[in-house]
Amino acid sequence: MLSGHMVGSIRAAAERIAAEKTYIRIDDAKLIALAVSLKDRPIPAWDNGLHFFDGGPKSVMYTLLLDAVNFCFWPSVFVTEYQGKRYGLEDGYCALSVALKRAFEEGIPLWDPTFLTQIDVKTLKNILRFDGDICLLEERAANARNLGETLVKKYHGDPSTLLAEAGHDAARLADLLAADFDCYRDERVWRGETFAVMKRAQICASDLAGSFNAGGVVRLTGAEKLTCFADYKLPQLFHADGVFVYSADVEKRILAQELIPENSEEEVAIRANTILVVERLKKEIAALGREISAREIDWLLWDESITPGRLNVPHHRTLTTAY
Repeated sequence: MLSGHMVGSIRAAAERIAAEKTYIRIDDAKLIALAVSLKDRPIPAWDNGLHFFDGGPKSVMYTLLLDAVNFCFWPSVFVTEYQGKRYGLEDGYCALSVALKRAFEEGIPLWDPTFLTQIDVKTLKNILRFDGDICLLEERAANARNLGETLVKKYHGDPSTLLAEAGHDAARLADLLAADFDCYRDERVWRGETFAVMKRAQICASDLAGSFNAGGVVRLTGAEKLTCFADYKLPQLFHADGVFVYSADVEKRILAQELIPENSEEEVAIRANTILVVERLKKEIAALGREISAREIDWLLWDESITPGRLNVPHHRTLTTAY
């Protein structure tokens, strides 16, 4: 059984990369101001309006599938309708989560790993039923197939076997997802050093812990060991609030919405500094008298980042299946 060693290595690697300050400098005063603003805010509740949840194994498969295909909603506009309301206008994740929720409720057997092994682009497009477009659709279909194939080959087609192998521990589960499932692998290389980021593997463990409230068929504990989930929205908020001070070149490229290639030093630095800032926010908030985990800070920041009009700068542009 894995011991959470990959998750445990993320913080140290992020700190080493961020310490170079090649592309990003952290403004300490702005970071402290952000910590003060977060100190008394309630953690957003898990939203069963956006997500399928029946309290059983289907809900586990819903979360595994959702987070396997949850990445990169730009430059396209991805909108879907559910129960008379349109989702995706503020964030594509909301459209994806309700589209899969709708499919589960309609009886499309996405909870069956064998069914997932047969999913192609056309099938996935019909399942999601959206207006506009969604980029990297072929990659999403491939991830759905890989999820099904790996569950069948390594876990007897049963996600409860995966949870048992993880010892119902969130960090171990994230490790297993990143190690065994190609669709959940997320690594970067910084000057010869491999840097495990594990955005979607960790957010899957966090989502399972949050939706089941550490009970039910999941009984997942230890979510406080997870890091934040380094993506687009947190660095966008840090940029808007002055916590991130980019080098002149990176600042210019982000504001011009130029592509920052996946695994470039600039992109790796953005992800590493995002993880480090959340860890520092955790310490600052603790010093203010509140113990809060990195994943809970992530939820607070992400919720704020999708508030209409909150951010006055664009997010960095990286085409990737990692986030």
